[in-house]
Amino acid sequence: GDSIFDEAEAKRVLENPKDRSGEELYYKYRGEEILKNSGLQYSICRVPTLNELPSGEFSTIQLKKDNDKLTAVSRAEVAAVCVSALLDPNARNSCFYLTKGKSGGARLDS
Repeated sequence: GDSIFDEAEAKRVLENPKDRSGEELYYKYRGEEILKNSGLQYSICRVPTLNELPSGEFSTIQLKKDNDKLTAVSRAEVAAVCVSALLDPNARNSCFYLTKGKSGGARLDS
């Protein structure tokens, strides 16, 4: 039968994970918009690229409002930020990008 996956497209994305299809980006955007307009509380955590490294001791997670100069973050760091966002009232109804910072704790740049 017909496959819902385009093998060439899947190979392209696997070879370059930052190269997302327009369709994928559209559905991510639509999902975010549906959530924002649902009346539910939310925190949207956008991750540029995941890696399998453990959390770094000498670097920190930086939360940014724009997608300029983003770097890969570990799955453990994403999990820690998501749990923190659940418990922090300041994270309600917000969208942010995760990236590596140089020092200090996780913070949201203005």
